[in-house]
Amino acid sequence: MSKGTIIYIGGFILPDGNAAAQRVIGLAKGYKDLGYHIVFVDTQHGLEERDVLKTYHQEHGFDVYSVPYPTGVLDWVRNVTSHQSFLKVFEEVSKGGDIKAVIAYNYSSIALARIIKFCQRRTIPVVSDNTEWALGSMKSPSGILKNIDTWLLMTVVQKRLNGVIAISEFLYNYYFKIVPNVVQIPPTVDKADEKWPKQITSTDHTLKLIYAGSPGNGRKDRLDKIIWSLVQCEQEFKKPIELKIIGITEEQYRESFKMSPEKGIPTFVQFFGRLNHKEVIHHLSQADFSIFIRDTNRVNTAGFPTKFVESVSSSTPVLCNNTSNLSDFIEGEGLGFFIDPSSERSLFDSFKKVFMLSTEEKNSLKERCLESQVFDYQVYMSELERVIS
Repeated sequence: MSKGTIIYIGGFILPDGNAAAQRVIGLAKGYKDLGYHIVFVDTQHGLEERDVLKTYHQEHGFDVYSVPYPTGVLDWVRNVTSHQSFLKVFEEVSKGGDIKAVIAYNYSSIALARIIKFCQRRTIPVVSDNTEWALGSMKSPSGILKNIDTWLLMTVVQKRLNGVIAISEFLYNYYFKIVPNVVQIPPTVDKADEKWPKQITSTDHTLKLIYAGSPGNGRKDRLDKIIWSLVQCEQEFKKPIELKIIGITEEQYRESFKMSPEKGIPTFVQFFGRLNHKEVIHHLSQADFSIFIRDTNRVNTAGFPTKFVESVSSSTPVLCNNTSNLSDFIEGEGLGFFIDPSSERSLFDSFKKVFMLSTEEKNSLKERCLESQVFDYQVYMSELERVIS
């Protein structure tokens, strides 16, 4: 017998259109195991149907309704302020049973305030699945609007919630004395899913590295620093390197890091562009390490890199700098190594220890990741139950 329905709303693109989709599916599986019925309201690019009730379909065994991804300033204003799609879905879903809670994934401020007011009158708890402290570009009207929306959401509206599912220690600490039920849950996966490898791919003498994601015009993941340092290491240690870059093309890389056409890219770098999720997991599982470097700022401190979770779940340890609360998993769980990008020398020294690893040591690290359960959604069932109580 169902414990009731949870409506889960936000800017995720099901089934696997963005990292947010992986996040919400992991938590939804936990709630399903606990006995709840999940109804998603997601966002889809290019959706022409404006009647949300006509968009009903299923993904991963869950009921899903969709709203169009906003394009242009007027759409963004409606997105920030309107909760009409939610009201329609709420009315439709409530015909079939009791609505236990609403979970809003990084929702827009004014729309969420209206949802909170609506649900308070019906004694339905509203919880935020909070995974970021987003910032928009101050050079565009939509970016400025995004920054105003973020400020209202983080400092005003979410402090009126019944609970927060915080993706990071930073967000947990920010809300736990203000909001009644606050839990900390990193991105999760279903380790039993067939897409995750059940045994490691043994390595050899070549150091096989992979980057999967988008560097965000050079502001998020410093691929340029990574490649420069690897060139120095290749020259110093005379050891073969392979670096796969998935998510962008060579042209996009050059544009992101303002590279001139005549400047060469090392031969050990391979660009694959965008691949589907299963293909990314396959390439991750073949690597010795995945790698990324992020600048230390509030955006990266408040978030938690999904690529870290996907790498470990693919049996591949991670090389990264110390942002968010990754120390819990690098130092606490031994799922990779920190690298220090503060200077050219420190980054080189960080890579040096990786080049010194034997084949046996690399395989042992991959086995540790394969066996780790720290990101399996089932580990966090008590937190999921508590936050909506």
